[in-house]
Amino acid sequence: MSLQVIARSVTIQKIIKKMLKIIFYWIASSITYVIFSQ
Repeated sequence: MSLQVIARSVTIQKIIKKMLKIIFYWIASSITYVIFSQ
């Protein structure tokens, strides 16, 4: 494995973690909104 491949996979992992965090916050806020809007 070359350094470029390693760097790319690390970057992809960071992007995936960031996206998962955004999705998690979005779901959490949606659930909170539904609970409090009833």
